[in-house]
Amino acid sequence: MLGANTARIGVLTRLEIFARDGSTLGDRTAEPEIAAALVRPDALKVSARWVKLKRYPPFKNTRDEFESHFPDWVNQQLPATGKVALSANAQIRMLGAAFPEEWQWSKESDELEFRDEWVFVLESRQPGGLRRHTYRPFRLGKEHTFARNPSLAALDSKRVTVVGLGALGSPIALGLARAGVGALVLLDHDIVETGNAQRGAFDILAAGTLKTEEMRRRILSVNPYAQISIVNGPWGGIHTDGSTVEDLDEVWKIVSSSDLIVAAVASYETSLDLQMVAIEQRIPLLYTDVVQGAWGGRAFLYRPGLTGCLGCLYALLATTPEMSPVASPEPEVLPANCVAPTFTGSGFDIESVATIAVRLAVQALVARDDGYPAETANYVVYQAVGTPDAPEIRNWSVVPRPECAVCAAHP
Repeated sequence: MLGANTARIGVLTRLEIFARDGSTLGDRTAEPEIAAALVRPDALKVSARWVKLKRYPPFKNTRDEFESHFPDWVNQQLPATGKVALSANAQIRMLGAAFPEEWQWSKESDELEFRDEWVFVLESRQPGGLRRHTYRPFRLGKEHTFARNPSLAALDSKRVTVVGLGALGSPIALGLARAGVGALVLLDHDIVETGNAQRGAFDILAAGTLKTEEMRRRILSVNPYAQISIVNGPWGGIHTDGSTVEDLDEVWKIVSSSDLIVAAVASYETSLDLQMVAIEQRIPLLYTDVVQGAWGGRAFLYRPGLTGCLGCLYALLATTPEMSPVASPEPEVLPANCVAPTFTGSGFDIESVATIAVRLAVQALVARDDGYPAETANYVVYQAVGTPDAPEIRNWSVVPRPECAVCAAHP
């Protein structure tokens, strides 16, 4: 006989298994911070029976089939004195089984390894009859969550500042979190509007909330181990509490100890400010934007002292037209409740640019000997539509110009 203590937040349920004497047999939330987040004072504690099987249950085609047959089948595996019946007075019964399931392929033995998995079915008597719910534990430990990205393990110790959480910045922030970046600083002043759900990492239910707050929620839903800091205010403008961030000294404090700054703002002047912070901190800056209609976009990785700066890039753009993505001739639009016009374009084309930006960011963060390929160019253009060869990706290496005062002053 054992007790099962369940607590539920969203779609996550914490399942603790206790022996008859109260000692813990298993807790399938390995990381302490995740386990603590799932603790509830009103958690349900019920008695249960379980059986250790030598094979997977013989029915697994559908959830309905499993829930319909599993409790009775488990009871059949128990001795007559150990069967658990849902009597006329009982309201809840929980039955469980541990069984071997494929775990991973062993490189040493060149064989498939198996580990025990658990399944529980909770039966509850309700006015409409007997209802059954399946509880299938999953591993949420950090090593399991990111096991599919072994070459990105070094990202866990990295800290990235993302300035601008619009249609481009929000999927970049979410992409970095999915990749496994351990800490993110999010800076934006705006709120989520219903139209943001059509492009960007937001949904309609978030309308009216601060983009930073909603982005934090979204990030933690895919990477619960990420450390998130937020700044609710425009760069060089006024915070929601009335304070300002006009002084770059304060800005440097905000992004101090970051390993990378992402400039996803529709302002070249703001990006230049961020470049000065990157130079002062001697950290890379990732500059990215999209053109009108989202016909194309670009991502530029600046490494102080190693590559050309934003000034070098724009000097090249002035003399090399093919380095600029072709834009739609259509005018910008002014959506309802918006204080300024915005570019048109589809979310899926913008996300393609965001994916390129995330890849460059990861390449800037992960050491070359960690397994992920280093960048071959630091300026990438994506052309979705608008040219005969679209969609296409073009790239260049932007190096310091001899006449660049910024690069000369900060070698």
